[in-house]
Amino acid sequence: MWFGFLDYFSQRFDFASEVIQIRRREPISKLDKGWQGRPIAIEDPFELQHNLSSGVHLRTMIYIQRSFIRSRDHFGRIRLPVRPLNDYTIDTFLNNLFSACHVNSGPPLARNCCHRCKQIGHFVENCPLSQQKGHRRRSGTTTNKYVFHGDGC
Repeated sequence: MWFGFLDYFSQRFDFASEVIQIRRREPISKLDKGWQGRPIAIEDPFELQHNLSSGVHLRTMIYIQRSFIRSRDHFGRIRLPVRPLNDYTIDTFLNNLFSACHVNSGPPLARNCCHRCKQIGHFVENCPLSQQKGHRRRSGTTTNKYVFHGDGC
């Protein structure tokens, strides 16, 4: 089942035109939902007009797709032991199984965060550094809730 999941999202799913969703068996297009401007679209099963992945940017999407491909290739090469495993051999098998899995490999991910202090959890207009130093942003200087600068945070 795990390998089938990785295979589907690394080879068969069309991220450019389809929405990831659990509601219907047949695919839903991004065009039908009006979400064609995003690199990935995931329908919220409880609030159907909400794209759960609206904050995912192209660079992050490329990282996700490469992770699916690397994981499929890695787990596709694993051969299950033919005899029962004891505690020691289970630990060895699991270490070998996950040894090539690197969560942090690849480029840094772009994130919605404060560009002033580089912390996640607030944005520049609420930055503690700004408030400590007496910096204040004039209201109305930006229409964006999220302020981005450069690659990643």
